[in-house]
Amino acid sequence: MQLLFSLLIIVLAVSGYVYKFFFRFQVKNLPFFNNLLYNLELLLEITNTPIAIMACQRKRHMYQHVLQRFAVLHQDGSRSELRWMRTWFHRLFLVAAGTFLVMLVVDISAWQSPVMSLASFWSVHIPTMISALAVSQYWYAIMFILRHRRQLNRVLESCSSRLYGTHRLDVLEDLRRQHSELHELVLYVNDGYGKLLLNTTVTVVVVVNVELLELYQYIRHGITSSSIFWFVMYAVIWFFLHLGLLLMIVYPCHWTEYEVPRLVLDDNYVNRVVGGQAAANGSAPYQVSLQVPGWGHNCGGSLLNDRWVLTAAHCLAGSNPNDLEVLVGTNSLKEGGQRYKADKLFYHSRYNRPQFHNDVGLVRLAKSVTFSNLVQSIAYSEKEVPANVTVRLTGWGRTSAGGSVPTLLQTINLVTLSNEACKAKSTNPKNVDVGHVCTLTKTGEGACNGDSGGPLVYDGKVVGVVNFGVPCALGYPDGFARVSYYHDWVRTTMATNS
Repeated sequence: MQLLFSLLIIVLAVSGYVYKFFFRFQVKNLPFFNNLLYNLELLLEITNTPIAIMACQRKRHMYQHVLQRFAVLHQDGSRSELRWMRTWFHRLFLVAAGTFLVMLVVDISAWQSPVMSLASFWSVHIPTMISALAVSQYWYAIMFILRHRRQLNRVLESCSSRLYGTHRLDVLEDLRRQHSELHELVLYVNDGYGKLLLNTTVTVVVVVNVELLELYQYIRHGITSSSIFWFVMYAVIWFFLHLGLLLMIVYPCHWTEYEVPRLVLDDNYVNRVVGGQAAANGSAPYQVSLQVPGWGHNCGGSLLNDRWVLTAAHCLAGSNPNDLEVLVGTNSLKEGGQRYKADKLFYHSRYNRPQFHNDVGLVRLAKSVTFSNLVQSIAYSEKEVPANVTVRLTGWGRTSAGGSVPTLLQTINLVTLSNEACKAKSTNPKNVDVGHVCTLTKTGEGACNGDSGGPLVYDGKVVGVVNFGVPCALGYPDGFARVSYYHDWVRTTMATNS
């Protein structure tokens, strides 16, 4: 039914355009209506219609996530947030409905022909209304994300200097959960509206030029009849309407980039070592700590060479490289080592699509690392790690769920599982695919909250990147990005951006 209705709208829009195209040749006193630019305007308006309709499924999926977030806000008692969103929704609806009705009245008064007005309704007003609604939804979602990013930054600025130890980690994890939800919304918004916004922007530029040309022609020839007066009104309203759409596209894009959360964040299903022991100094010289100034350690990583660090995508998504430092050459988070600034961040283009998949990223350092006995690179494996072999996990963090946060690097030996065994023992088998490698020994040994991005090592090479788990070491498998599966992505990314 939805497909038939969409096809009907497109057919009516094209039919209206064809009628208007031939009818305009009969308008002798308005010859500039027949120029190429005007017909390009109509064609672009009509093209937006199928693009907007095809994006409906993605938009509906995106708004399910928005509604879920609304539910969380309601439970948290943030009624002012709901009032703000409701107020803006009502404003947009009233402006859109009012503008649409005014344009219908002006169009009928200008053409003084019911058939021509009907053709305008289907070829101009309906496509423009669909585009305007899509742009309004985009603006609505982006402003929602922007507002929450500003709130996250205010929280960080207010408490980064006052929180320490375990309590600071609890606050961080709550902020990580919120950021994960916002980042997921950004992915859906960009996927659902990318092509539509590009086509709409081109359409708006053409429409603005056409209306300016029409206004110039009206002024040049003079308003010689009431019909001409209504055409002038039509051009003025159309000009400001599309200028408003352009601002709704450009404004939130700019501020969303500016308000990137000043924090490297990971999911609340993140991993640290449980049941291990303190690593000997220099036993893992490839291990690095990704740190946020003022907050300290956030994620782990592996030094692949003097400029590149391998980590998890969710440690990098939505973050600014200027807010990230890499600590190398120490097992202690409190002393020793050298710090290097990040230069650029890369993560897989299909990260978190579907959820917990393609969670791999790279950090390019601003300058080369100086190697020593405590700072060494590690090779990344091209071969798939077998099942039922012993591998080594290292990382900083809690040694139990809700437990203390150690300052010394922890290490533990784990055993790999086949993907079939991993799915059978997992609480959510769909999170596991060929891009993952799993480990499990026994209850009380495994991963816990905090240190995603850390290395899983086998035969002297990194074979996994810490992704997800059920905190903490409760007898369920821990999931890692399988490095051999992403080997080509890692190699290509480093080669093209070195």
